[in-house]
Amino acid sequence: MSVELNCACGERFSVAAALGGWFVRCRACGASVPVPRADGTLPTRPVAPPPPATPLSPSSHTPAREDRKLPDEAFESPLTHTPNDEIWLSGGAVVGLGLIALALVWLVGGLALGVLYFGSIFMLFAGLATFVTGVLTNR
Repeated sequence: MSVELNCACGERFSVAAALGGWFVRCRACGASVPVPRADGTLPTRPVAPPPPATPLSPSSHTPAREDRKLPDEAFESPLTHTPNDEIWLSGGAVVGLGLIALALVWLVGGLALGVLYFGSIFMLFAGLATFVTGVLTNR
């Protein structure tokens, strides 16, 4: 058995009678629609009393925005400071050099056999990009 409901937005829909005493959401507007009980009464939502007001004590006061400013050191740019300024050949640069070396061996070996492998050319450019990135970012 089902119950026909009308929402305030004008949408009409039916729900199972077993939902009597509950609230369902309207699919059109999302409003809560009460489903009448078997005796015809509508459910009501219990209203909780508001919490008692408590005066603010000086210890619970949140400081003003001016009091919570961060020091200027907190805004230092990460690009101007690197942890290892004395090391110019970082891990990324070493990996780039390794890729370049492998690509050159692959390219020269392929040319010696009379075959041009395009993978070695791509690997050479990837190694160059990795080397430059490793040197510039020092990572």
